[in-house]
Amino acid sequence: MFGLNIKFKLIYILCFMLSLFSILMAYFNPAHGYELSLYKSTPPIVWICLVSSIIGGVSIIMYIVYRDLSYYYNYCFVGFLILLFNRIILLYIPYIRGYYSWRGDNISHFGILKEILIFGHIPSDLVYPITHILLSELVYITGLSSEIIANHSTALISVFYVISIYLLATSSLVTKKEQILAVTSIASVFFSGYDVYLMPNGWSLLYLPIVLFFYFKSLTKKNSMKYAILFLITLILYPFFHPLSTVVLILMLVVIGSIEFLIPIFENKKILLITSSFPLTPILLETAIFLPWILSFQKFNLNIKIMYYSIIAGSSTNVISSMSSTVGKLSLTKLEFLELFLKLMGQHFIFLIFFFLSFVLLLKYSNYRKNNKNLIILLSITLFIGIMYAFYLFNIIPGLQAMGSDRLQAYLVIFTPIFAGFVLSYIITRKIIIHNFNLAPMVCVIIILIASVISIHNLYPSPYVMQPTPSITQMDMNGAEWLLNFKNSAINSVYIMSPVYRFLAGSLGHVEAGKLFGSSYKEANIKDHFNYTLSNNLGNSYTQNEYFMMTMFDKMVYETVWNVVGRFHQKDFSKLEGDVSVDRLYSNGDTSIYYIHSLL
Repeated sequence: MFGLNIKFKLIYILCFMLSLFSILMAYFNPAHGYELSLYKSTPPIVWICLVSSIIGGVSIIMYIVYRDLSYYYNYCFVGFLILLFNRIILLYIPYIRGYYSWRGDNISHFGILKEILIFGHIPSDLVYPITHILLSELVYITGLSSEIIANHSTALISVFYVISIYLLATSSLVTKKEQILAVTSIASVFFSGYDVYLMPNGWSLLYLPIVLFFYFKSLTKKNSMKYAILFLITLILYPFFHPLSTVVLILMLVVIGSIEFLIPIFENKKILLITSSFPLTPILLETAIFLPWILSFQKFNLNIKIMYYSIIAGSSTNVISSMSSTVGKLSLTKLEFLELFLKLMGQHFIFLIFFFLSFVLLLKYSNYRKNNKNLIILLSITLFIGIMYAFYLFNIIPGLQAMGSDRLQAYLVIFTPIFAGFVLSYIITRKIIIHNFNLAPMVCVIIILIASVISIHNLYPSPYVMQPTPSITQMDMNGAEWLLNFKNSAINSVYIMSPVYRFLAGSLGHVEAGKLFGSSYKEANIKDHFNYTLSNNLGNSYTQNEYFMMTMFDKMVYETVWNVVGRFHQKDFSKLEGDVSVDRLYSNGDTSIYYIHSLL
């Protein structure tokens, strides 16, 4: 016993030291401008140390569970801390190395946060204010900058998701082994960019496990009232969290009620039309709050019309064909497509296998069905989401694309760590003997590590998964601010993939950026190949003068990872520098500002 204590402590100390060393190595190797791949730009020793630390943490937890060393369960807690520490490091590596932030919706939510801080109220067109209210409160309470709070908050929500999976496991899985294995399976695995980017949909998605935990605990005899109050609070807040998550939550409650109705049928018990445990009141309450709120925004009228006319006409966008078209642009063979799919979705595939195996085990063993009602409910919810996603993919129900059904992929795997704990516990209690050695615990460790390594490799977009890193550098922000200070407000601008207005909205807030740029300010995509296939001068393509901001991201992405798309080639960028109709006004090494003289 004393020997095990020493061994566990030494391994955990080594894991912690490896994690700290990875932070130091990342910090002393900062980014110098835009990086096409975070993985290649970060020293390999960083990734090696982090993966080694994860291996140590997972292996000790698995050994304790396999040997059923209940006396050492406190070491499992230390192992969880190690895994969560590594999770935070993996999510903070870009900021440790000096990244400013991320493109797309992420930088737009920066702007919304800035507006709340500047004006002291929520923008009237903000559909999902909960995330931004929380962030603004944190800025006021901590005194930290809005950039620090916005950049670092999502990683903490990701950690909270792991903790909530453990809480949900305590109310869904019977044994301590299953609960420990459930949280171990997900502690170092990432399912999507929602763990990285500041997005209300992601936050609301990662919060769902704790909502179901509150619901399940509110049905128990012990402390049911306090959990019912917490569940009620979350129900009231969810419509203001995100529309899609609210719809999913309502559908989840319907599924729960349906399963509560069907279980007695399978058990040959007498049932009522609506059982006493059917969550009718929560469904009605959530719907009563959600519908008036969402219908008060004009922006959703178009979505409703699209869905209505698609259902009436019985047709909508063919998602599979659209995906095939996108893949076709990349000129992938079937084998290359399969490889890309495994790189992008390998961890999802592994955890969906856990879902399938859980389904099989529950069908096969009646004692599992009797003792795991909440697990059956979670399986049913996941199956329902999977069916809805399949209906969207194969266009079975027209109009589903209007409600953002493409995002259901992320909802599909959100509860799968619970199934992983159930299946891994089953595997670890079975003997896989080869040469008097039980391989079961090793198999479990390998499965978790494969899922972890795959997810780490696709956590950040990179050429490895045929995507560029969507980062924003400080130099990009400086270039956008320079243009703001010196541009003629009457002249609009064009862009490749870096709209100036979006950067400035992230820096100043949408309202302030609109005031400075003018209410009529618009940006448009620049012509492919700068229109040099038709004219020797870009100025011949425009009827009025235009500003043009080009970042290193814009140039590198088409010269490298998206070269096969053919929108721009290296010779196009070289020709731009010699174009007499284009003046370069500003350059900081990463970002350049051009002035296009109209020749028409």
